[in-house]
Amino acid sequence: MIISKSSAYTSIDSPIWDNRIPSCLFQQEVHQSANNTIKRLIDIIGALVGLLITVSIAIPIAIAMSIVDPGPLFYSQIRCGLNGNPFRIW
Repeated sequence: MIISKSSAYTSIDSPIWDNRIPSCLFQQEVHQSANNTIKRLIDIIGALVGLLITVSIAIPIAIAMSIVDPGPLFYSQIRCGLNGNPFRIW
């Protein structure tokens, strides 16, 4: 079997014996952007913006649901758990 070496992988010269069949070990290189601080900052800001959008949509929906149906917003139930111990499930 011929394994082509890609630019994303580097080979380690020592053979690995797995069940007495020699095989090659390839180690994937970490992409340069994974260590970039600016990328991490943009990811965090994007997550916060997404969270704010989700909350701004979820709160009016929760208010509308409580007006239409005066019951509890989240359904909970007591169930029997390990060794007969009751627990609340949401």
